[in-house]
Amino acid sequence: DSRSVEKPRSIGIVSPKKTLAMAIAFLLGLLIPISIIYLINFFNNKIEDKDEVEQNTKAPVLGEISYVKKDTSPIVVQKGSRSIVAEQFRVIRTSISFTKPGHSPRIILVTSHRPEEGKSFTSLNLAASYALLNKKVVVLEFDLRKPRLSIAVDVHADTGISNFLAGSTTEVSNILHEVPGFEQRFWLLPAGPIPPNPAELILGENMKKLMDELNKKFDYIIFDTPPYGLVTDSSLLAAHADISVVV
Repeated sequence: DSRSVEKPRSIGIVSPKKTLAMAIAFLLGLLIPISIIYLINFFNNKIEDKDEVEQNTKAPVLGEISYVKKDTSPIVVQKGSRSIVAEQFRVIRTSISFTKPGHSPRIILVTSHRPEEGKSFTSLNLAASYALLNKKVVVLEFDLRKPRLSIAVDVHADTGISNFLAGSTTEVSNILHEVPGFEQRFWLLPAGPIPPNPAELILGENMKKLMDELNKKFDYIIFDTPPYGLVTDSSLLAAHADISVVV
């Protein structure tokens, strides 16, 4: 007891509408990755390139140092070295010479905001780059609270800067150590025993005597200092420096 009211016919797909589905899928394919990329960039608090530094500060950018895996030696600037990092240190050395028209800064302070940002690595290789110019250079391990520089170059010293500033030794030559491979042009002044009052020692009268002695002996003096964001030592030492370099 049935009958055909109307013959069946095809009018194509009724739902979902293909054009609308493709349009929505295309928009979602754009919006989702764009949103993810925006959120990643929004929460990123790292400095990606030197343009960000130049845009957000008035401090001049002296150069860039590429990140490389640790080498067997902490000093990558050697005679005849042509690696990328060695050339970058030479660029920084040249940039420093142009910071003060008329004369090149002789006393250079190296610091950073936090630990483990490459201050000691920069100090050593910057000093090495000056030593290759046949200049006498000394690096002062002024991180008196946590000295690491002398360990990096395998110098084991019982006396150092803290002893001289405290007055227990009066001869700078007794606490100087030559860094091998630079024909007596590269020297290190180790920190010595960790003192209880580094800031007071830096402000003492023996600090001026130390600088007077070193100025007579060396063409360039480089301070390897603790982070300025944690202690005041680097700020106090800046009074003796011609230029401060922040890594």
